[in-house]
Amino acid sequence: TIQSMADPFVPMLTLCIQHGDKASVQQNNEILFTSLQCLGILLKWNLPQSKICSQTLGPPVLKLLQGCCGVGNGGAAGGKQDLRMGCFKALILLISLDNRDRHLSAQTTEQQSSKLPKDASMDETEELLNTPMPLSPKQMKVLISLLHSAILENTEQLSSATFGLIKSIVSRRYISAEFYDLMVVVLKLSVQSQKESIRQQCCQIFLQFLMDYPLELKR
Repeated sequence: TIQSMADPFVPMLTLCIQHGDKASVQQNNEILFTSLQCLGILLKWNLPQSKICSQTLGPPVLKLLQGCCGVGNGGAAGGKQDLRMGCFKALILLISLDNRDRHLSAQTTEQQSSKLPKDASMDETEELLNTPMPLSPKQMKVLISLLHSAILENTEQLSSATFGLIKSIVSRRYISAEFYDLMVVVLKLSVQSQKESIRQQCCQIFLQFLMDYPLELKR
């Protein structure tokens, strides 16, 4: 079948992303962006190599994203904007791939949060409530920082992918002090943004956050 014939291409495309660095972002924008687009299709096919490669893709995609947003380059200039958006979409897919984690119920989160002592620190809360993610806790802090910058840029091209990634993190009920701080920014944008589409997306995200997240944690 076509899917079985496509399976060997998954590790090849993964290698393209894994070998990307800041120099690659500047020289091979189109190759990296096309690789991300192809992986976005192939990873959904549940191929044998997809299961293996998806477990290692998170860190190199984040590294590419950092290259697109490098300090001193004036943000995501020129063709880097497309690659940056491609990285956001790839991370949405990687975070959403595990159906078991993606469909954790709010009730489960509430049951787990009820086990926390009243004086629990944020670190203790993260350890108990967070499910495995394609990025380490340290890498998630970097990603959330990049998301914080992206939503404040207020660009039409990036807004859909940016808010889509925030939604996928909310759906996994990922908890960290940095993510709570990001939700404060989302709440402000739901009122203050001059663009109706952004206000609507922020309202949807923050409503889901209010419904699913513990809100009386010791910060």
